[in-house]
Amino acid sequence: MIKRYTLERMGSVWSEVNKFQKWLDVEIAICRAWNRLGKIPDEAMREIEKKTYMDESVVERIHQLDRIYNHDVLAFVTAIAEQVGENGRYIHLGVTSSDVIDTALGLLMREAIDILVQDIDALLPVLMENAFRYKKTVMMGRTHGVHAEPMVFGLKFAPLV
Repeated sequence: MIKRYTLERMGSVWSEVNKFQKWLDVEIAICRAWNRLGKIPDEAMREIEKKTYMDESVVERIHQLDRIYNHDVLAFVTAIAEQVGENGRYIHLGVTSSDVIDTALGLLMREAIDILVQDIDALLPVLMENAFRYKKTVMMGRTHGVHAEPMVFGLKFAPLV
């Protein structure tokens, strides 16, 4: 995203810290499922939940490892496993890189859509107000890029509800 054109709320959704946080959320959810199935011991699960985190320093570590491995998910898993130590071996158990990336992308899109829906909800009253304010303001209609029959400017604001 180009920072100068990006609202801070939306930019934070698509930041690297948040992207990797979603990857971590997916990995921890998978670990919890394995724990419920008895494949990850309770103590290891507690350690994974307690010690794993995401911030700028972890993102930098992921980038360092990616330059070595040339594989973003391997770099991510290694950086997270380093936080946990021996029990880090349970992270990424039984899943593919696509399982993590695709699921996290869905979480990111949902977060972005929530912002868009809030903004649309705030915009609708403004559109309605302008639709009524300009309901008698005549303007040139357009069709296929050329002038057409006159219309009223208020229709340009009328939300499709």
